[in-house]
Amino acid sequence: MVIVNLYDNQHCIPTVADWIYTEFIENLRPGISLDDVTAALRGRQQRAMPLTYVAMLDEQCIGTVSLVANDLKARQDLTPWLASLYVRPDLRGQGVAQRLIDHVIEVAAALGFQMLYLRTETAGAYYARLGWRKIDAVTDEFNLFTEVFAWEIDSPRDAEM
Repeated sequence: MVIVNLYDNQHCIPTVADWIYTEFIENLRPGISLDDVTAALRGRQQRAMPLTYVAMLDEQCIGTVSLVANDLKARQDLTPWLASLYVRPDLRGQGVAQRLIDHVIEVAAALGFQMLYLRTETAGAYYARLGWRKIDAVTDEFNLFTEVFAWEIDSPRDAEM
C-alpha cells in the first residue's frame, strides 16, 4: 500500500468524491451535492491546505483522508483538522486507516503544527482507543452532535506533502 496526494492522482477524484459524499454528506448535510464535493476535490492543492491523500493498493483507491484548516464552524479557533477518513469496507481492520492517520499527522508536523484535531459523529471510541483526547462535544450547523478530539504532535518529521 502507498499513500499518494490526490492532486497528483486526479483519476481518483470520482471515487473519493463518492466515498465522501455517501459517508459524510448524503442524508446528513442538506444543500451539499456530489458535484460540490467533486469540485472541492478538484480544487485541492499539492502543498497547501486543504490536502487530500489516497491509499492505493495494486493501483486501486482503497481509502482517503484530508488535512483541512477547519472542519467545524463552531470551533474556528482550532486548526488544522484531520477530515474525511474513509477506508473501503472490505479492507477495514487491516491498518489502512491507521496508516492514513499517521500520514496526516506527519504532514501536519512537517507544516509546523503542534496539534491536530478531528470531529466524529460515530467513531469516538475508535479515536479514543488510538490515543486521541476528547476535548469537546457540540452540535454543528447541520444539527449533528459531534465529538471533537485532539492529537498532540510530538515533533516535526519529514513527510511527503
